Amino acid sequence: MHKGAGVGQRGQDVGVRVSRFWALICTLVPPSRDIVPRVHRYSSVTNSLDGFVTLYMRGGSYDCIMGPIREQDFEKELRSLRALAQQQRRDTNIANLDGSGWLDVQSRGGRYDFFFDDGTDQGRLVRIMDRPNTLSGDVLRLHAALPSIPGHFEVDGNEIRPLDHLDPWPSPERDDDHDDAKDNDHDIEESDIVRLPFLQVDQSKHHVKRPKYKSEVENLLACQNGSCENPSQCSSIVRLLGRCSNTEIVFPKQHTRQETLSKCRLASTYARWLLQIAAGLRFLHSKGIIYKDLRIDNLVFSSDGQDVFICDLESKWGNRDAPEVDESSLTDVGWSERSDIYDFGNLIRHLLIGNYPLLPTVQWTIPEPFESIATACTADDPFKRPALDELATVFTSIVGSDCMNP
Repeated sequence: MHKGAGVGQRGQDVGVRVSRFWALICTLVPPSRDIVPRVHRYSSVTNSLDGFVTLYMRGGSYDCIMGPIREQDFEKELRSLRALAQQQRRDTNIANLDGSGWLDVQSRGGRYDFFFDDGTDQGRLVRIMDRPNTLSGDVLRLHAALPSIPGHFEVDGNEIRPLDHLDPWPSPERDDDHDDAKDNDHDIEESDIVRLPFLQVDQSKHHVKRPKYKSEVENLLACQNGSCENPSQCSSIVRLLGRCSNTEIVFPKQHTRQETLSKCRLASTYARWLLQIAAGLRFLHSKGIIYKDLRIDNLVFSSDGQDVFICDLESKWGNRDAPEVDESSLTDVGWSERSDIYDFGNLIRHLLIGNYPLLPTVQWTIPEPFESIATACTADDPFKRPALDELATVFTSIVGSDCMNP
């Protein structure tokens, strides 16, 4: 193991040398000398140097020394950050204005249209423009309460004004010649399922699903060398066992994220899960599959909580959070391996907090080193995001660093 210098005896004894990946984390503050030490205290709650990251540059490349993480301190910080996220959600009125909840929320290009239930079919429109460091920006980040005036209105920066009418959203352009022109319809047919082996379902062992798209069956079989008889070639991808009818397919029964995430607060467990997810994503990319929809609801967990599996391999629709992904088009939206990595960064935050933010404008902070990793993955420039093998190196180092128990 590589030993750190000048960061305390405990750090010297347990320091772990990591890869050049950390260069991506430092890009916001470019180094001005050949060797630039950077010590990041992992715990803002405990102000402890038991966990640390030291970044330095030598000869044009970055290296990292990562010290041990005290699981007790990590759990304390994570509990505090989870409680803060929950309190923000309870305190905001953006989801319940004047006693009315949402009928729908639409967003595009920094404009958010909230339709609150007012007894009409269309609802009461409240439009909020994302202007950082203004009232409207603070409302969208849950830093300020949503003001209210009668009827439809908008909040734009620090201005609040009534809306006289509801202007409709422009319809996304559709390529009528595109092969997937009927994407809004379920395109799977019985013939796509009946070719799978029939399986008698045991409710205690199996999960049954009615697939929407034939691409899900095709992608699952591609991961199993073309046959349900074969295990998945990647242990992080859920296995397709067969069918139980002409319309339903069967998987091993696993645990949902609701059953698992609330119980976990150990850095080593999160690092192991993220290592497995990165491996699954890298395998899908090797098969030419862009996942597109990486989020915590598309993960399932083993009963003992040791392993995580990527499920729902439709690869049809998905997240549009990455800046390069077109929000307005139904086809050719720009999903890529790099947009999957952007989604991976968001997933890191959601995995640790154990839930989704109320709005994509809400940014949660998570304990280091996961915060720095998530930030690197969600870089606006797709080419500044880490590669999956670099992420795997970092998570392997965290898992292998013998996180210290109390």
